[in-house]
Amino acid sequence: MPDSPTVGRRERKKAAMRRTIADAAPELFLEHGFERVSVRDIAEEADLSATTLFAHFPTKGALVFDRDEDVEAELAAAVRERLKGHSVR
Repeated sequence: MPDSPTVGRRERKKAAMRRTIADAAPELFLEHGFERVSVRDIAEEADLSATTLFAHFPTKGALVFDRDEDVEAELAAAVRERLKGHSVR
């Protein structure tokens, strides 16, 4: 058995649902504009209820910034892991 704990089924399902929502929202925002897309629209696109959507994201605006932490981590890793003597540019 591996030393790292395995992620349980419930956590995997929650993560998959969050990804589904996070993928649906930006597409709708780009197509129709943030103001013209309702939470109900996003929930419908993700095939879930608005209540379920709010269980994963506290506000519609939170969907816009959902992946900021991932992007920030990737940028920090790129700087940390660059070859010695190489610029970050």
